[in-house]
Amino acid sequence: MQKHFIWIIVLFITSPIFSQTDIYDINQAHPKSTELMFQYPPVSIRERLQLPIPNIDYLKEIEHIKVDNLIPLEFFTKMTAEDSGLVISYTTHLWDDSTQAWNSEPNNREITTYDSNQNETEFLWQDWDGDDWVNNFRTFHTYDSSGILTEFLWQDWDGADWNDSSWKLYSYDFNGYLIEILWQDWDGADWINYSLEFYTNDSSGILTESLWQLWDGTDWVNGSKTFYMYDSNGNLTEWLFQSWNFSNWQNSSLFLFTYDLNGFQTELLIQNWVSTEWENGALYLYTYHLNGTFTEWTLQFWDGTDWENFLWLLYTYDSNETLTEWISQLWDGTDWYNSGITYVDFSNIIASVVNDIIPAGYFLEQNYPNPFNPATTLEYTLQNSGEVSLIIYNLLGQEAVKLINEVQQAGHHEVTWNAYDFASGIYFYRLQASDFVQTRKMVLLK
Repeated sequence: MQKHFIWIIVLFITSPIFSQTDIYDINQAHPKSTELMFQYPPVSIRERLQLPIPNIDYLKEIEHIKVDNLIPLEFFTKMTAEDSGLVISYTTHLWDDSTQAWNSEPNNREITTYDSNQNETEFLWQDWDGDDWVNNFRTFHTYDSSGILTEFLWQDWDGADWNDSSWKLYSYDFNGYLIEILWQDWDGADWINYSLEFYTNDSSGILTESLWQLWDGTDWVNGSKTFYMYDSNGNLTEWLFQSWNFSNWQNSSLFLFTYDLNGFQTELLIQNWVSTEWENGALYLYTYHLNGTFTEWTLQFWDGTDWENFLWLLYTYDSNETLTEWISQLWDGTDWYNSGITYVDFSNIIASVVNDIIPAGYFLEQNYPNPFNPATTLEYTLQNSGEVSLIIYNLLGQEAVKLINEVQQAGHHEVTWNAYDFASGIYFYRLQASDFVQTRKMVLLK
C-alpha cells in the first residue's frame, strides 16, 4: 500500500489537473512548501482542488465523504468559503460521529489574499482552539511590475511572534524565462542555503532540462536532473528523471505522455530503471468530454505480467460545465467499489451581479489557468460600449489569432482560447477598446 500512496502523489504532480499550477516549483525533498499536494498538510484548498484562482473564488462549500457503496461511513471535512473581494477565506468543520452532524465549531481556516491582478500575495493558516483563532503559519509571494513571481517567504507562529522559516528567490533571463530558484532556511540567526534549482529553456521558452542541487554546508552537491522532450506540437512526451550517486548520473524514472488528436493527454506511463532496463510501474488513463472537459481517470499498477486496476475517479459537472462532485472507487480484485465522494458547491456571485454594475473603468485580467494546456480563459471589463479587439501574439510579435473584433456592450466579458493546435511558448494578448490598450503575457505549456 505504501508504494500505491507514493504513486498517487506522483499523479497529482503529473496529471492534467496539475497543469494549472506552476510546474517549476516542484521540490519533493522539502516539507514546507504550499506547492506540494498531500505531502505536507495543511495546504491551501486551491491547491487541493487544483482549480484556477478565478473559479476557486466562487467556491462556497466542499464536502469530503468516505463511503462504502454510497453508504456514508465517515465525513472527513466540510469547508465553507467567504468571498470579500480579493480576500478568500475557507473554514473547515469536522464530522461529529456522536451527533451524526457537522461540528458547529470550526477546526481550521485558511485565508488567501490576492492583488488586483489575481496573484496570490499572502496565505494564512489558523487553527481553532475552542475560543479563538490561533495562527499556525503564513506565506508571502512577491511579484515584479510585470506580475512575475520573484520571492516566496514562509513564516511560522510560535505563540507570540511570527518567525521566518524558509525563503525562495526566483531568477529569470532577459526573455523572462525562469532559470534559477534559490531555497534558504532560517536557523534563527542567518539564512542558510538549502537547495538550488537550475532551468534550461529553448529559444521559445520551453523547459528542456532542470538540475536540483543540495547544500552540504560547504558546497552545492548534485541531487537530481530532469530532461523534458516534446513532440512537433509542443506536447510534453517524455520526462526523464536521473539521480546523482556521488560520481555519475543514473536513470531513475521515466514518464511517457500520450495525447489524442486534440492535444489532450490520454495516458501517462511511469517506468522505473532497474539494473539495466526500464520496467513498468504505473499507468494513468484519462478520459474527456468532446469539449475537452476532464471526466475520469484510472490508475493501474504493473504486477510483473499485466496491468492491475487500483483506483478510478469520475467527475460530474452541471450544465455550465462547473464541477459539482467526484466519486472515487477502488478495485477489490474483481470489481470496483465506491470509496469516497466529494461534493463541490460553487456560488458565482460575481457573474450574477456584474451586469447590474456600471464599470468604473477598463481592465484586462490575467488569464487563467496560467500556464495552461490547451485552453485558457481571458476576462476583461469595458466601461463603455464600443468597438473591441482582443488579439493574441506570439513571442515574435506576430498575430496568432484574433479572438474578438466587434462592438460589445459595457460590462464584464470573457472568452476562452483553445490553443490545442499551437506550439508551447510565451504568448501575449492585447485588448483595445476606445482609447484603452493593455497587454498581458501567458504561457502555453504542453
